[in-house]
Amino acid sequence: MNSEAPANPKELRKLNPRFRDGQKFNNDLKEIIKTARKRSGYSTPYIFLLVKHYSDRFHLVDFINKKVRWDDTQWKVSPGTLALCLIYMMFMSENGRIPLYKVSERLEDLDLVLLFEESVQLTDFTSHAFATLLDRLHEAGCQDIFTSISLQVYELFGLPRSYILHSDTTSHVLQGIYAMCDEAAHKGLTPANGHSKDHRPDLKQVKTGIIVDGNGIVFDAKSLDGNMSDSTWNTEAILRLKVILGDKLSEYIYIADSKLVNLKNFKEMTSSETPLWFISLIPANFHNKVSSRFRDLAYRENAWTELGACCVNTNGKDRATYAVQEFSEMIDGHSYRILIYRTNKSDKMTEKRLKTERDDLRIHATEKFKETYACDADALKDIRVFLKEQNRGRYQVLLESIPETHIKKSAGRPPKNPRPQESTTVFRVKVIDVIPVNERILKYRQEAESFALITNVSADKLVNRDVLLRYKGQWKVENLFSRLKKPMLVDTLFLKNPDRIEALMMLTYIALLFQAVMQAMARDRSLNFFELPNIEYAKRPMDNPTYGLIEWLFKPFLVISEGSFRELTYSGKEPGVYLKFLNYLVDMENNKI
Repeated sequence: MNSEAPANPKELRKLNPRFRDGQKFNNDLKEIIKTARKRSGYSTPYIFLLVKHYSDRFHLVDFINKKVRWDDTQWKVSPGTLALCLIYMMFMSENGRIPLYKVSERLEDLDLVLLFEESVQLTDFTSHAFATLLDRLHEAGCQDIFTSISLQVYELFGLPRSYILHSDTTSHVLQGIYAMCDEAAHKGLTPANGHSKDHRPDLKQVKTGIIVDGNGIVFDAKSLDGNMSDSTWNTEAILRLKVILGDKLSEYIYIADSKLVNLKNFKEMTSSETPLWFISLIPANFHNKVSSRFRDLAYRENAWTELGACCVNTNGKDRATYAVQEFSEMIDGHSYRILIYRTNKSDKMTEKRLKTERDDLRIHATEKFKETYACDADALKDIRVFLKEQNRGRYQVLLESIPETHIKKSAGRPPKNPRPQESTTVFRVKVIDVIPVNERILKYRQEAESFALITNVSADKLVNRDVLLRYKGQWKVENLFSRLKKPMLVDTLFLKNPDRIEALMMLTYIALLFQAVMQAMARDRSLNFFELPNIEYAKRPMDNPTYGLIEWLFKPFLVISEGSFRELTYSGKEPGVYLKFLNYLVDMENNKI
């Protein structure tokens, strides 16, 4: 349950800055950091205390110490503390990628007593210690460790549970050859060349498969082979959900892109007594092109049901509006809903693309026929070849071979008795017009403005508008990928051992989970305020805050430590109310420095 909000609207209104105060905020922050570095002692960003608080809530250090194999007489620092140290490093994203051997350097300015329960020294955080930790984490089972932690979120934080699951994959490029993975005896994570979402097909990669719920909280995550297809990942995810959820499987709706849609996955989702409900985009070639067939049928019948704007905030400017038609199809003995949606959002982009295609065709034809021809037959032959090459386009160019007579001028002075003038005739191909092929353009407009979704959820449980809203929530997993791609320990991986890569990725997923919980808590608790302060840079009310905003708002707070003395620095209005408000949002009211 949510605790009582800490401040009333009058107190929070004091935090509302003018628009130009945004730059002053950043300048004050730079001055705080600059001053803190000049002082003796340590300066610890407050966000690290927030990470420590969340780690304690999950009992992360004790949990990892119990899961991995280690001997406290041989280890200077426990594996749980080493793991927490690496998670801290992932919140230093503004400093770029941090190699393992430089972790101790990044700890030099931090108060280790604040960040770790046990007594530690900088010299204890060596690359050998981290390598041994990663080996033992892999031995204990990375995915099981992460899932054991992620499943505690709702019990620990009291958030309203979401039964929507979004799934997708992303890639991480690697620097190395990884010859050991080519051996027949190799088992485990396999870096390989594959479809690179980082646009680096020359490098080997590993992938991340992630399942995120409707609150944006990481439900499950796994490191995948570099050449694993999204279809295979969806099969693994379905099997994994069956194990994790058991009898509660049918309470959830699984949402993924078109790679989910194949007969193998359909059988996995419908084979048990407790089916897995799903929503997905239909690929073009699935089941005798069912997507194209029903889209054509929808436009022929023209029985659209208007849905209006389909988004969380329907009051914004230029919101796309949608219309829908519903059909059903028997696939492999089961009936599925086929929903054809039409939107007006693509109109401007479609017309722009058509104009570009028309202009490009005109330019291409003009460039193609710059030279003249000696005879009309050659010109007509090239015209026929060109028109055949462009026959499938949405525009056709009208060309004509036009004769041009050129009179040859004689050299020198004109003679008294001029000779008959010599002339030559050449043929120039000119672009007369670019003509639209109306049937193809109409088909293109229909394809651009419509799409087909498939689901096994009945209309009684989920109406057509809600099906679309659930599917559009795929941005939640894509947002997590954008944070995962930021400069962190996994921005570009240089580890030589695939097992260690998998373990390091698991720790990254825990850091991502912490960020997601902070965001979900802030969004949930912000609903307790009748009026929120405009403390965001762009002078907007702080509703629906993101993790990026939370991190930015905590940046002015630094803990300065000198011996046993600690001071919280902040330059701004009402620091007490400000910090109390932020601590409440992220469920950190009881934290004491």
